[in-house]
Amino acid sequence: MNESLNAAITTLTVFYGQVNEINAQLERELDAKIKPETIIEICGEFFESSPAQIKSATRQRPHVNARQYAITLIKKYNDYLTTGPLSLKQIGRIFGGRDHSTVIHARTQVQALVDTYDHEKTIWNALCALLDLRLGISYNQLPVENCKCTSPSMNLKETACHLCEKPVQFKPAQ
Repeated sequence: MNESLNAAITTLTVFYGQVNEINAQLERELDAKIKPETIIEICGEFFESSPAQIKSATRQRPHVNARQYAITLIKKYNDYLTTGPLSLKQIGRIFGGRDHSTVIHARTQVQALVDTYDHEKTIWNALCALLDLRLGISYNQLPVENCKCTSPSMNLKETACHLCEKPVQFKPAQ
């Protein structure tokens, strides 16, 4: 009886330690923050555009792509922004005073690109993975209902895909 009680206490102690470790990791991930400007800079580096070009009124394709991806990423990582969550109107203001409908259009365009072209999906996945690394997020998205977006990761606070809005589940990264 004593041995089984000691074994049970040892098991519970180990389990309690593991639970505390998982909780600490989740708290670190939920406390991680990023500036909208950092997202713009990362997109700028990736698409070889300066932050000024991304925010400008130019319609040159490389700058437009960088702008649309940056807008979509800012919306995706909205809960992790140092500024706190931003409305569509506030996101538009960051990009040269654009309207909220421009933000919606950018998200729609990125979704269409990601759904249509494998190389665009690769770009999206790379940008998300880079931001996840910056934030210390280590959870992978498991799409439900055949979500075609298949971004490699999402914010822990999200309950739906940021592109197609289908529900998602999370599992620890392998």
